[in-house]
Amino acid sequence: MVDGPPSSIITPPIGRAMVTRNGIDGLLTLKRGADAVVNAVKVTFGPISYYALIHNQGASPIVTRDGAFIARSIDVTDRFENMGAQIMREGILSTSDKYRDGATTTALLAQAIMENGVIQIAAGANAMHLARGIRSASKTAIESIAQQTHADPEIKMLCQAAITCNGDPKIGTEVATMIARLGSEAGIEIQDGAVGIQSHYRLGMQLNRGWYSPRLVTDQSGEQAVLEKALVLITSSTIHGAELMNLIITRLARLGQPFVIIADDIDEAALQTLVVNKLKGSIDALAIQAPGYGDNKLEILEDIAIFTGGTVVHDMYLLLQETAGDLSSHLGSAGRLVSLRRSSAIAAGGGNPASIKERVLAIQQELEHTINEEERNILRDRLSHLDSGVGVIEYGAATELERREVRRKLNTTVEVTRATMKGGTVPGGGTAYLNACKALANTQWSEDERDGAECLRKALQRPTEQLAENAGYSGSTVVSKLNEMNSGYGFNALSGQYEDMIERGVVDSSSVTVTALRAATSIAVSLLTTDVAIHYAPSVWWPSAPERPDLD
Repeated sequence: MVDGPPSSIITPPIGRAMVTRNGIDGLLTLKRGADAVVNAVKVTFGPISYYALIHNQGASPIVTRDGAFIARSIDVTDRFENMGAQIMREGILSTSDKYRDGATTTALLAQAIMENGVIQIAAGANAMHLARGIRSASKTAIESIAQQTHADPEIKMLCQAAITCNGDPKIGTEVATMIARLGSEAGIEIQDGAVGIQSHYRLGMQLNRGWYSPRLVTDQSGEQAVLEKALVLITSSTIHGAELMNLIITRLARLGQPFVIIADDIDEAALQTLVVNKLKGSIDALAIQAPGYGDNKLEILEDIAIFTGGTVVHDMYLLLQETAGDLSSHLGSAGRLVSLRRSSAIAAGGGNPASIKERVLAIQQELEHTINEEERNILRDRLSHLDSGVGVIEYGAATELERREVRRKLNTTVEVTRATMKGGTVPGGGTAYLNACKALANTQWSEDERDGAECLRKALQRPTEQLAENAGYSGSTVVSKLNEMNSGYGFNALSGQYEDMIERGVVDSSSVTVTALRAATSIAVSLLTTDVAIHYAPSVWWPSAPERPDLD
């Protein structure tokens, strides 16, 4: 009934669970599972590295160098070893989920810290003292990385960081140029296109909704409706019936300008009334469905109102009664409005620049305090529409396998470049960790923390070692030579030379570098201080697992 090789067993009610008192044997069992994940991931590290081939039942094999994707694909048959594998996997994915990069760096650091920690524990070190030293040393290393950070990187440095994270100069340059122009929280759309990489910009406010009826289009192709110097009526309510639409049209037509109605919904009778008047030539008008969903829809309508200088009307019947024929104080304006079947764009909105700036700052503050990635993406879209427009990158490839890899690189590069623009750059190739390693060696540690600090100090050399080994060089020799050189010098795997990383343009994102170290420290400390492992073993008495306790 025991799947792993625990050092001792405490047996609860038959078949319900197995409990292992770890000692060093149990710790080694967890480490074997963690190593299974890291050993599969680490071969993809660096600009010159190997690929992994993954085949799931019923699907075509996938060739990838994405460490996070590889980690997600791994399970270990031994249950106790699989616990270690899962802890390692979830820990390194926490870095990848945040920046789409840094998973392999996290894995390498965590494995190295744990290897050194196991040696110390086997020699008689106390695991709690070891953990305290690792955490303290991690803080010192992060401070060293912060001192090495070059804030507010120029476009050249931003491009180099983007290229370093994916190894493709074309992708890195396109993404970095776009983010430098639009800002770190810019809305960037990645779309299928022709073979290769093409980028362009959509300036003005973009709406993910188009015209209500194809009979409202204005060009001969029958695809788009264009209005110049148009008034904008925005309402969160539904426009019901021909009578209400006639009232709206009559009031707006008096102003003598083209107009667009952006409404939550327009029923068939009301839409028919608008279309008939448009076809007769009585009005030059357009109707667009309000973008967004749920609570988010009202926020986007408010954004449109601020961008165009209008207000959101929540009750059209009430407004028409109160205004006695004048809607002008509630209307916004647009220098040009283009609407397609599924999207629209408003250029040269008539909003007050100060009000728009205030709205942008409010969204930025909300973005800083939002953790949910879906909500963050919505906020980024709103921010880019108000502030600077949207960047579009179209990509294509000769095969589906290559297409998936290009898209992965694009997504990774976008997130890493955003983080780089906000957090700055550090010397690449593991050099920032080597410099932090020197800082740890020059720090005085208490007796309780000394062993833990030494664990981390040795672990910080591992990324550079692995990068060199994947490129066909001796990792220990490379690190030994770099330790004799000035800070800032690193090993360029592409050229095989020892160079000043900043001058050569080999840089990493400071934010990703720090996050990877924090995650690795957390993983290693969690495993090193684990003393009991429990797993469920089904039986005729206990066919299903016991209810999981609520740790909150």
